[in-house]
Order: sequence, then structure tokens, then C-alpha cells
Amino acid sequence: MNEVSVFDWVNPLELETVKADALAMVNDPQLGRPAVFKSQVQGTTFNPATGAYTSTYTETSLNVLRGELSIAEVKNSAGLYQPGDVRFTIAQQSLTQDPGREDRLVLDGETFEVLTSREDPLSAVWTLVGRKVQ
Repeated sequence: MNEVSVFDWVNPLELETVKADALAMVNDPQLGRPAVFKSQVQGTTFNPATGAYTSTYTETSLNVLRGELSIAEVKNSAGLYQPGDVRFTIAQQSLTQDPGREDRLVLDGETFEVLTSREDPLSAVWTLVGRKVQ
């Protein structure tokens, strides 16, 4: 049995319209909020003199939609999510690399570590779940 791809029923013009709409949604000043996505460039390095680990990041300024996880999502996550974890929606046109577990998102002076990332079937948005870094 052949699997049907989303691209089998969406023409390129419709796909570009969906992607443009996603970008417009997160850039809407009433919905989107400015943030900085920090993508880890390399693994952490250890400084034996200080005993500290440091990471190097590249930064991308973008807008995000922020939403809270529901109690049901936290309960059904098998311990992956905790109360207070946050969902972020990012237009893929704003963030071209795949978000990873070692990446960070800075919003309103708070830093969140990326717990999970998911790409929608049309590759229009990333949906991330983040946890505030203490």
C-alpha cells in the first residue's frame, strides 16, 4: 500500500500561501512576541580552572506564539512535561534549522530549554515545548 504524502494534495501555490499565513500570524503584533532562538553550535566545553561548562550558540531573532500546556497534556506525557512548561509556535520561514534538545529560546528575559520540537505536515511551523531554565 502506498502512503499518501500531504504534498500529493497540496499544490505549491497553496503551500506558499500557508507558509506566508503562518509567518504573518506570528509576526502579528497582537499575537506574536519577539524572542531569540539560540541554536547550540557545538557541544559544551569544560574549563578545569573554573569547573564550569559553557556552550556556544548562534542567535536568531524571531517572533513566537506562546501558549500553556493543558493539564491533560502534562498528565499524558508520561513524565516528559511538567506544570509550567510552555508551548511555542514558530514560523519555519523564521527558523530554518531543526530545533534540538540542546537549543534555547529567550522570551521576555526568560530562557527556556527545548524539550520537544515538532514540524507540522506542511512544514509551515515548528511547535516547541520548553521549560524555563532556573
